Amino acid sequence: MRCIIANIRVVVLFLCATGFALCADCQTIILPPYGTGDTTMSYAEVYDNGGPNGSYSSSCDVAYTFHTVSSNGCYRVEVESQLTHPQGNASLVVHNNSISGGIVCSFPPGGGGTFESSGNTVVIVFRADDDYPTQGFKVTLCEFYQVKPTNLQSEYLDSNTLRLSWDEPTDDVVWVLDYAVVAENTSTDGYFDNPGNPRTTVQLTEPEYTIFNIAVGNKVVYRLLSQGASGCYTPLI
Repeated sequence: MRCIIANIRVVVLFLCATGFALCADCQTIILPPYGTGDTTMSYAEVYDNGGPNGSYSSSCDVAYTFHTVSSNGCYRVEVESQLTHPQGNASLVVHNNSISGGIVCSFPPGGGGTFESSGNTVVIVFRADDDYPTQGFKVTLCEFYQVKPTNLQSEYLDSNTLRLSWDEPTDDVVWVLDYAVVAENTSTDGYFDNPGNPRTTVQLTEPEYTIFNIAVGNKVVYRLLSQGASGCYTPLI
């Protein structure tokens, strides 16, 4: 069904989808304090040399390269950072493609976030010259394939029920929909970048979803992605 709605109360923050990528050689990577590394995997949890519970060494200089299993893949990069020194005593940088490539993200400042690589390779670089090392960081890499939905439709079935639907180019996509019902005057710029903002996350194997109980004076903000490699999302339905 096609339906074009005037005065629609829907805000789309981010529209992207990814084909389902199976998790190959999932593992934890604890970076050495020095040197380089190179590996291929679809899912990895990467820590500084202190591991999940320890502090990084006072002196570090390491660059580790990760490649997706598929040549057409990209990485969803999820960062949790406790690097607090603004003077640059310790820094984490994730590059696209090579150590001289563009920057996917860097810390400090900030406590983390979710990003995407532009290609099938990222390089994680960590440098420290720090007399007061702390627990450092965790970088989760999840491989996905870029697949774009088409013909996205938003249809109010009644005054408080919204149906979303779209066309999918392939059947092997597990869609992930993040959405929130918020007041009309709520700022939606970067809404899902703030982990403190409430949202509902659902996994879908069919390209449609209905949101109920939207009160008058509220709007729906959402983003559409797909499940990537194992660990990117926790199944909710």
